[in-house]
Amino acid sequence: MRSRWFAPVLAALAALVLFLPSLWYSWTFDDVHLLTPPSETETRSLTDVWSSSYWPASTQGLFRPLTSTTFWVEGRTHAPFALRHGVNVLLHAAVTALLVLVLLDLRCPPWAAGLAGRLFAVHPVHVEAGAGLVGRSELLAALFTLLAVRAGCGTPRRRTLLAVTVLSFLAASSKEWTWALPVFLVAARLARGMTWQPSLLLASGVGVGLHLVLRRMVLGGWLNSPDAVIPVMDNPLVLSVGLDRFRDGLAVTGLVFRQLAFPWVQSPDVTGQSITLPGSWADPRVLLALAGLGALAWGSWHLRKPKNDPGRRALALGSAWALAGILLLTNLLLTLGVIFADRLLYWPSLAGCLLLGGLLTLAASRVPRWGLLGAGLALAVAYTVQSAAYLPAWANDRALFAHAVETTPRSQRAWYNFGRYLQAENNTEGALRAFHTAAALDSTFGDAHLQRALSLMQIGRHADALDALRQARQTLARTPHLDLTEATLLLESGHPETAAPLLEQVLQREPDWFEAAYNLGRARADLGDPEAAAVAWA
Repeated sequence: MRSRWFAPVLAALAALVLFLPSLWYSWTFDDVHLLTPPSETETRSLTDVWSSSYWPASTQGLFRPLTSTTFWVEGRTHAPFALRHGVNVLLHAAVTALLVLVLLDLRCPPWAAGLAGRLFAVHPVHVEAGAGLVGRSELLAALFTLLAVRAGCGTPRRRTLLAVTVLSFLAASSKEWTWALPVFLVAARLARGMTWQPSLLLASGVGVGLHLVLRRMVLGGWLNSPDAVIPVMDNPLVLSVGLDRFRDGLAVTGLVFRQLAFPWVQSPDVTGQSITLPGSWADPRVLLALAGLGALAWGSWHLRKPKNDPGRRALALGSAWALAGILLLTNLLLTLGVIFADRLLYWPSLAGCLLLGGLLTLAASRVPRWGLLGAGLALAVAYTVQSAAYLPAWANDRALFAHAVETTPRSQRAWYNFGRYLQAENNTEGALRAFHTAAALDSTFGDAHLQRALSLMQIGRHADALDALRQARQTLARTPHLDLTEATLLLESGHPETAAPLLEQVLQREPDWFEAAYNLGRARADLGDPEAAAVAWA
């Protein structure tokens, strides 16, 4: 019994040590939209959390109430960032330990299970999920999925069925890919030489189904909200159709296989023009995806009649879990809110390490164990070095956005976010350069043109700001705020005759807007009508 726990504990310790520096990190990027800072108090009730979408004011159709609940508890208790990061670190360590236990359940030797677990613990693609606070959804989903699967591999007693139902519901309430949990459970039972047990399959289906019913009540749709919109910049696959869409999805899947095996370049923002879509079926990424999917399908096929061989069972289970996870998380079959992100690879990498544990077990009969251990530990060291080098990028927004524009210089979103950070730091010149780069990469990026206009306005270049604002208005919806900004620029540029009618339109929609009334008075005064100016200022 002692040796059984030694391997998972060592693997979990590797995860804890690697992510320990994140306890001193702040929050980054999307955290600001979902978390309440320690200095403020969470004002929502728990009922509000379970009856609203995951992403505030979003049309992406996300509903992850369990993940939101953990953020709510931290907001209510004013938990410091160190504690919040600590939760993520502990969750990743727990998932790592459970992965090793799954391999041991399949009778893989502790050295092979432990080595696969250590590779998972330090894999570079996990930095985003482990160090980014909103990555917690991946960690919770994997944790409850593994717990549900291990519970479902027991005897189908009433207590077991209840546990599988509850754990499946909690998993589904953490992240959407867990809707495939019944498939994961059946594959695990077959890999262990068990029957698939309809009652256990039904229990996991009921847990996921309860979540979907609640999701339908909150969002208005079973799989998505009716008004769900995916921006082209975040996922250009929304423009692909038919066979071209399938080919483009394969190209993204090929990137997933490459990143899982060779994770040497990472960025927190892979949007816009960072990924070019293929123009041919002979694209290397497409060919890699077809080869990888074929290999996983071949490995999964062995679940039909698993041999009494731990290595083959682990290989078959890892293949099945990886195949299901990749089909759900790589934009091959579904169009996700983002085209690619390291955090989406958390479950596929877990399945890949499970598969690797099976390969190590099989290879032990042909290759000296010391050779396998040496090669595996060398890879673990390389992964650790890469992860440790990337981890500081998640310390704060400054580090994160600077890393993003360095690693994905063709992402207009990365440059835009970097500019917004510099703007908040009153680095107007730096922000202006970032917005100019974002707009140059995508001339239809209205927000980049708008922020460029505001930065130019701030340093007194009103004519240039007016040109930038007019470019922004070609793609942005007309709003009173945009009208006021344009009117202000017209006024500062010496065109009160054009500014006045625009300001009158703003006041028709927002009659109590002091700034608009004040500028209208200025415009009328410049036009030589002091009485009309006095009326506006009254």
